Amino acid sequence: FAPKEVSLEELSRRVEGVFIALHGRPGEDGTIQRDLAKFGLYHNGSLAHSAEITINKFETNKKLRELGFLVANHRLVSKNEWLKEGNSLADQVVADFGLPLIAKPADDGCSAAVRKVKTTEELQTFMSAIFRDSADINEDLAVSLGIGPADELPQKNELLIEQFIDSKGAVRFLEVTGGLVTHVNEHGEIIYEMFEPSESLAESEILSLEEKFLAGQGQNITPARYSKNATEQKRISKEVRNTLEKVAKALDVT
Repeated sequence: FAPKEVSLEELSRRVEGVFIALHGRPGEDGTIQRDLAKFGLYHNGSLAHSAEITINKFETNKKLRELGFLVANHRLVSKNEWLKEGNSLADQVVADFGLPLIAKPADDGCSAAVRKVKTTEELQTFMSAIFRDSADINEDLAVSLGIGPADELPQKNELLIEQFIDSKGAVRFLEVTGGLVTHVNEHGEIIYEMFEPSESLAESEILSLEEKFLAGQGQNITPARYSKNATEQKRISKEVRNTLEKVAKALDVT
């Protein structure tokens, strides 16, 4: 078998549909979905309009909040703001969100460059690194942030700031990940099947890419341990799955 590049037009004459197995851009941001639609090619996953929103953490949070869902307080910081306001921008952000806070690229996948910021100085340094002018990161910045040669720190024009969510005295405090699959019934209606959520355990402060995806790394416990009481466990699990389904429907995730 010798791989051969074919155009989508030619592909549409050979197949009826395409199974997308691409992670990140352009497989999850609506780009390939829109291109496939031009040639009438069926594909798995959400349509372009949904993918365009869910690839962007800020837009996803914004839409969910507008629809009444509970999300962490958040704001977008731009490079232009940073260039104009300098260090006072970090002071303002900390005054609004408190410490610690979460800073991360708005439009990158999963755990890419997510950081738990504990001081104003660290936020200033992190913004200097994210908003840098060249692709290469300054060695002093890398050392200050504890970034190794293999660590990812993308160069961006925008940065998402989020409130840090803690237990606030809760008896059980955990992060869960839920999956779903959709079916189309005989009436053409989309039916959502919500999987039992898994409890994600992080070895450090932030769940890393390796813990999420690398075989043999990270721990996921299914079902998530909501309660030691069987009745409460069942009730909470149902509530979590119902909320995840409402979110999926609100964002038209299919």
